[in-house]
Amino acid sequence: MKRLIKGVIILLLLSQVNGISQDYLTGVKLYQDVKKYTSFGEHRVGGKANQKTIAWLKKHFKKLDYQVSDYPFEVEQFFFQKGKLRLPQSTIDIFPLYPVCRSIVGTTSGKLVDAQTTDQYQDKIVLTSFPYKRGGSLTEKELNILKPIIDGQARAIVIVTESISGEVKAFNVHESEEKMPNWQIPIICVGSKYLSILQEVAATEADISFTVKGSFDDQTSAQNIIAEKKQGEEYIVISTPLSGWFSCGGERGPGIAIFKGLATWLATFNTKYSLLFLGNSGHELGYAGIKYYIQDLAPPPEKVKLWLHLGAGLASYDWDTTTTKQLTTIDPKRYLMYSQNLDIPVKEHFDESNKVFVPVKDIALGELKVVWEEGYPTFIGMAAGNWLFHAKDDLAESTGADILEVTAKEFQQFLSDFIEKSEKDK
Repeated sequence: MKRLIKGVIILLLLSQVNGISQDYLTGVKLYQDVKKYTSFGEHRVGGKANQKTIAWLKKHFKKLDYQVSDYPFEVEQFFFQKGKLRLPQSTIDIFPLYPVCRSIVGTTSGKLVDAQTTDQYQDKIVLTSFPYKRGGSLTEKELNILKPIIDGQARAIVIVTESISGEVKAFNVHESEEKMPNWQIPIICVGSKYLSILQEVAATEADISFTVKGSFDDQTSAQNIIAEKKQGEEYIVISTPLSGWFSCGGERGPGIAIFKGLATWLATFNTKYSLLFLGNSGHELGYAGIKYYIQDLAPPPEKVKLWLHLGAGLASYDWDTTTTKQLTTIDPKRYLMYSQNLDIPVKEHFDESNKVFVPVKDIALGELKVVWEEGYPTFIGMAAGNWLFHAKDDLAESTGADILEVTAKEFQQFLSDFIEKSEKDK
């Protein structure tokens, strides 16, 4: 605690010289960063918004005197531009299911049938749906919905992706490359608010068409950002994903804002541990960035004192499912994942009694799962599938200053006390 206060005093003095913001972990500053992030656009890996995010973070870390570098890698990417589904009486915005079939570019036409009412799919465009879930990755459940339609020689598939707002929802590719098929037919997604009209059209087997514009790049340049302060043999690692399907306000915004704020605070924190901040791209394509980095460049497990991961939706607002309205309270279905050896400090710093998170001990999800499976012994992270997870309308308003500040200060205090105690125990 003493060093936390001392660090704040030093930062206040330095801010007079190099322009470092003094309000780095206040709700107002954190929310400004969320809005800045969402203003860049849609954050798919290798795209313009992803590149702008990396440039913005680089500038921030350099101002704080971190040593900043890129970790480059390549992904197969489809750069979606726009798409329309044309029904007899209306037109609907669409989004492709990734990985994208090569034949999707251009116009696909055919008769629309409903998989709920027929199993005769040959040469038809088939309507089906993915039930709502808080997560956003393709699993065996979704693959099993598609398999009989593909095996039935459908011409294309229209998936109604159920979401609480009715807008279209995207899905991450399966995290296992072995289980992720390459679609042989075009597959598109539409929002659940269009379900009724699509069912009506399918009931008459009417002719429809959809058009997709975009381009493939099998060697898309992607980057992680690495910011480091070398101060000792062991590392404190703090990571967060940078990329996602759309604006990602509640999904990515809080993690990136808190990531920036903690970097500012730790820049002047007196510790013997080296600091390593890792911003990962490619999350939506099978956690590509963190997988490549850990395999190639990450410090070995025995050199990492603590790995903190700021995952998806860690500070987003809850929803009333009856009225389908956003509330002003924090979403309680946030998973606080941590290793067994952190059981006591976690219980000291995160109050389970207020039921605003779900404790998950000695197991991990998302990108932290990659860290855990690689044998890093001491880890903690938080992630959630917020209510608008992967939805087109997950904007900055999915979070707010109040819940951002509370969450940031919890992790700040946890880190401060963990570092102080660990150094005393050396």
